[in-house]
Amino acid sequence: MAFDYKKEYKEFYMPKNTPSIVTVPSMNYIAVRGHGDPNPEDSEYKQAMQVLRRALAIQFKAFIDSDKEDAADIVAMTYQQLLEEPEQEPSSFHHISSLYPDDTVYIKPDHKRSYSGFMYEKLTVTWKFSNLGTQTWCGRKLYLSNHDEIRPRAENNYIEIPETPPKTGVEISVVIELRPFEGRTTCHWIMVDSGDNDCYPGSRMFDIDIDVKFKRKNSYR
Repeated sequence: MAFDYKKEYKEFYMPKNTPSIVTVPSMNYIAVRGHGDPNPEDSEYKQAMQVLRRALAIQFKAFIDSDKEDAADIVAMTYQQLLEEPEQEPSSFHHISSLYPDDTVYIKPDHKRSYSGFMYEKLTVTWKFSNLGTQTWCGRKLYLSNHDEIRPRAENNYIEIPETPPKTGVEISVVIELRPFEGRTTCHWIMVDSGDNDCYPGSRMFDIDIDVKFKRKNSYR
């Protein structure tokens, strides 16, 4: 059943005949940002809402299944995972787990996951994400875990993440050199702590896809 704020909180939404000061308590909201007409069936808004409903259902299941009084806030990470794997069945879905309690990361919408370039070029790859948990990130890094299996070479296989308190954003970059091999490659980056432990086991949210192309010289007649 839908919760109607206007009916439940009439003192806030239904103004009285005479002016008065109203103290509104803090409330939690979920916002879906986007653009365009939200009414068509295939609109970005309706697609986003469908994914959000699934993420919330998985969060509620986590509350029910938890043997503790509360459960980790996984809505943001689950929402992003579902956007990347929209066809996955709920029964086979496994939400991203975290090594530390209440440790949540949110990849910002303008984060670029796919890059392309020509052989021998150098690309600057950038990650934009936020700490939405309660843990302050100290001594953490992004680590290219499959660096010995892929052709592109990162300037550094470890990228330092500055100390990041909760509700704070981060932007870090690395230069990647494209070797003389055509094709698409997935660079599997993971966030590790000071002891090189994977902070989000099984997650691929920091992965970067690179499509390397052969640069053909101009032909002359």
